[in-house]
Amino acid sequence: MTSLSREPPLAPGSPRGPAALAPQHRNPREPHPGQSPPRLRQPPVSGAPPAALPFPGTYHACVVHNPLVNIASMVTTTDIPDWCLTETGLPYMPDALPDPAQWAEMLNKSPMRYVNQVRAPVLLMLGEDDRRVPPKQGLEYYRALKARGVPTRLLWYPGNNHALTGVEAEADGFMNMVLWLLEHLRCQQPSTAATLQ
Repeated sequence: MTSLSREPPLAPGSPRGPAALAPQHRNPREPHPGQSPPRLRQPPVSGAPPAALPFPGTYHACVVHNPLVNIASMVTTTDIPDWCLTETGLPYMPDALPDPAQWAEMLNKSPMRYVNQVRAPVLLMLGEDDRRVPPKQGLEYYRALKARGVPTRLLWYPGNNHALTGVEAEADGFMNMVLWLLEHLRCQQPSTAATLQ
């Protein structure tokens, strides 16, 4: 359900993943030279919410599957704790828990830090058996968005992991993505008379 296109190579030392959400990240409101700002994004491959969500007015709707929203709360529950630390620029030591300053740094570089700025309606799709980005991440985001009055819907897929590749999950997810985008992008459906002509 996600794009298979790859991002261009990054320069050495460039932020990646959720670390790229830090304030030094390029503002997605600013289009690339010669392009107008996009209004529609495909769900991210990595599971992280699009960096554009905190920029009200840029996007009109969002669909994410198994979103990583709080690196600090994920580091002890994921099957990739090393990723949580290295993506935020911190050293990983398998025999030690992060210290308080590292917990704070991980939270500071998490999308949850920007939840108060989210205005676009969000559809969350969660795999119950995801060990990469545990579903508690999506539940945390869902509750935070609902508490702030952001139109939000959560779809829960039992028996599915991070990829959401079960036949039923793919079919249901695709249909719900289309319906969500039609509703929130205010797409005009062709009238019956227009389609018969």
